[in-house]
Amino acid sequence: MLRETEWMTLNHILLDIYMVHNLDMVTKKVMKGLRLLIPYSKGYFIVYDEAQKINWDSMCIVGFDENELKKYFRESYEEDYLRYLYDFTTKAPIYQDTNILMDNIRKFTPFYTNFLEPAGCPYGGGLLLIRNNRIIGLLELFRTNSVPDFDGKDVYILNILKAHIENIVFNGLQMGQKQVMDEHCFKNMKSRFELTEREEEILKLLSHGAST
Repeated sequence: MLRETEWMTLNHILLDIYMVHNLDMVTKKVMKGLRLLIPYSKGYFIVYDEAQKINWDSMCIVGFDENELKKYFRESYEEDYLRYLYDFTTKAPIYQDTNILMDNIRKFTPFYTNFLEPAGCPYGGGLLLIRNNRIIGLLELFRTNSVPDFDGKDVYILNILKAHIENIVFNGLQMGQKQVMDEHCFKNMKSRFELTEREEEILKLLSHGAST
């Protein structure tokens, strides 16, 4: 289904995102790389923390007004028909909006009338990332009326990438959680033993493998 040049591009995208370890760079690399294989007009990639809240620092937005998009997530996100997927799957699904609901229903949902229609993006597709029965990320791509709906080839490409993206995001979340726990530990030790700033710095260096 893919040409040799597309397989090479796919390989390059994977190598590129495996080279970064912080989540904000991962989301940016994924969105930038996908555009080479799946043309899209607008999109976003969000990551969820342990409490299932959006990690705003790691969010990557393409084409949308950032403030308007954040307002949508705060006020209208619960009305998104994509959330129906959450209750019916334990694996990372790849989807096309037009396959979730029939158009005569979809175009009258709050998500469509309050978000997609004003944005001029009637076509959507993406990937819901799930690990250990917990949602860890959501990648959504949108197309305007001037571009055809997402098709089987787009879904095929996302299907190749999904396990890689899911692993990278999950590992990034684990690393971030470890950093938070380490920082909490260092602060407790500094307070308990009345360490100076320099002593705390040395303690951190030792924990990272530096020699005495």
